[in-house]
Amino acid sequence: MKFQVTKSVLDSVCTKFGRLLSSTVTIPILEGVLVEVKESHIDFIVSNGDESMLERVNLSEDVCVEVIGRAVFPRTLFSMTRKLKTGVIDFSLSISSSQITVKQKKTQLDFQAMSAEDFPNIMTNQKPINTFQLPYSVFKSFIEDTVYAVATSDTRPILQGVKLEFTPSSNGDCIFSSVATDSHRLAQCKTKNYETNENTVVMVPAGASLVQAVKSFNGNTEIGVFCYKNQIAFVSGNKKTIMYCRLLEGTYPATSKLIPQTTSFFTLQTTELVGVVELIKTIKKDTVCKLEYKSGSITISSNVPGGISKVQQELTVFDCQTEDKFTFSCSAEYLLESLKTISTEKVMLKVVEPLRPFLVSNVYEDVNNYDEQIQLILPIRSY
Repeated sequence: MKFQVTKSVLDSVCTKFGRLLSSTVTIPILEGVLVEVKESHIDFIVSNGDESMLERVNLSEDVCVEVIGRAVFPRTLFSMTRKLKTGVIDFSLSISSSQITVKQKKTQLDFQAMSAEDFPNIMTNQKPINTFQLPYSVFKSFIEDTVYAVATSDTRPILQGVKLEFTPSSNGDCIFSSVATDSHRLAQCKTKNYETNENTVVMVPAGASLVQAVKSFNGNTEIGVFCYKNQIAFVSGNKKTIMYCRLLEGTYPATSKLIPQTTSFFTLQTTELVGVVELIKTIKKDTVCKLEYKSGSITISSNVPGGISKVQQELTVFDCQTEDKFTFSCSAEYLLESLKTISTEKVMLKVVEPLRPFLVSNVYEDVNNYDEQIQLILPIRSY
């Protein structure tokens, strides 16, 4: 096996792989990267057992193949080649000694290769249950606006994932939604007009797999989603990048039942509310913020028992529909993370009772806009 690639091409592959190149594995062969050199392209494959990624580079002026072959390169090889200078890097494999030689000008690096036959096959022979095409911008925003709400504790592993659901409607439209919750808060996004043939619910590990997918597919205009029984595959529009992720086992809770139905709300200025909540959060990480409505005005303040610091500010109210007096408290950190997902100039807080969950949502100027973004937060009892 012998080929040449420029450092920029190799750096791009390493960037796509991201944390998969440094993740801890228990199977020795997965400590390497499978490199398959073919006549028309070179495939680089990395896996940690739960997630696998294939990155394909086609022949070009930056990629040249002399002798085809396949072998598993140690991950340290890629770490060291990133330290080389800009230019062409030459790779050659000695079949007799299984030694990889990397050359660039006066520099030579030697590594021991592993057998490609021992590397697991990441491709599946299953027929996908369903397939979808999504604009990358939609995929990215839906993941970023929900993944922060997944559980960090493994007490309920299913809550460490994000539920992705495609639901066909009677008029031919398809509703795509993503939901995440850690049982103290919930994040949900919905949009429509995507074609599908059947209803599919998919669970994926969120903090690791989905964040990695968003980074790896950056720069693509479209992303394909292939749903299988035990895994999900994300495919770039040019088919050069494929990421496989195992699905979480179990039944996701019926989160739709948690969202309260209410007609009481406050409409506030998003940037103003974000600014004061950020100020409150600097007092202490677990600071509680209190919102008090009285006679048409809303005041937000910090609530730190025994604290020597306090923040208080009256907020601009655009619209309001609730009883004469209303007070509720919540975590400043949770409220701030929810507000950072709001993309509109105004934000709506929908309330029921002081000790029942409240909703944070966008306020769209276009009344026909179907896109829905809801953040639910459990209030905190305050005195």
